[in-house]
Amino acid sequence: MKRLTAGISLLVPVAAGAVRWLDLVNFCDLTTGFVLLGPVWARYLCMAMVLSLGVLASFLAARRPSGLVRRSMSLGLLCLLAGGAFAALAGVQLAALLGGAEADVLETAQTVLYLLTALWLLLLGISRVAGSTVAPSGSAWTGILGTFAFYLLTVRRFCFNPSGIVRIVPTVQVFSALSALVLLQGAVKAFYLPHLPVGRGLFFRGYLAFFFCTCLEAPQAVCLYLGGQYTLAQLAEGLALGVIGLIGLRCAALTVGEEQPEQQEQPEAAEEEPTR
Repeated sequence: MKRLTAGISLLVPVAAGAVRWLDLVNFCDLTTGFVLLGPVWARYLCMAMVLSLGVLASFLAARRPSGLVRRSMSLGLLCLLAGGAFAALAGVQLAALLGGAEADVLETAQTVLYLLTALWLLLLGISRVAGSTVAPSGSAWTGILGTFAFYLLTVRRFCFNPSGIVRIVPTVQVFSALSALVLLQGAVKAFYLPHLPVGRGLFFRGYLAFFFCTCLEAPQAVCLYLGGQYTLAQLAEGLALGVIGLIGLRCAALTVGEEQPEQQEQPEAAEEEPTR
């Protein structure tokens, strides 16, 4: 019953994404990001209602889900796909730089950090596809470094893009980058320390990333690219974030199920020596 309820709750972001696509195509100015019909607060109210449902649905997740310590071929394949997507994104950005496009230090740093993200996701994907349920590297720093790209992406989108609460398009971009960062931070903790009570938090992080990255950011990137407002690199970035959202969806699904068995305390290695 919990799985069915959680599955229904995860369909709501899909429906909201479809409504957002229709709104974007018909009632928004793709050049400026301003809405052309209806109040802007209605869009944010819709987002808030979807997120509120995610908070409620997170209580369906196990506190220590057994899914985190089991093999997941689907999660592994999604991580491989995401790793390939970010490697391709770094390649597109590098090609643009070599082609004479104007670039600054932050854009170059973003490209390098995307390669670190790709490395982390590929390692995680290989370990899960191979059937391993342990951390994909000896140190958690591999995963931590893989999240740095999203710190920089969030800052760049928030500080350097013209945005405002009345412009939905750049606002979605900021929330999408932040959601990807929040998800991968939680994923690093969950995959390196799966016995901690991380289930409910990971469910909401996955729900959040699926909503903003897959259901809002990726379709928006396609729409803006087709409308001539996005470059190929921006389209690749939006689609790569969309794959991160699919990882969030799978992580959320893994948290709904049985609890991990209680770990029994190990007996003492040796008894105290008797006094003479």
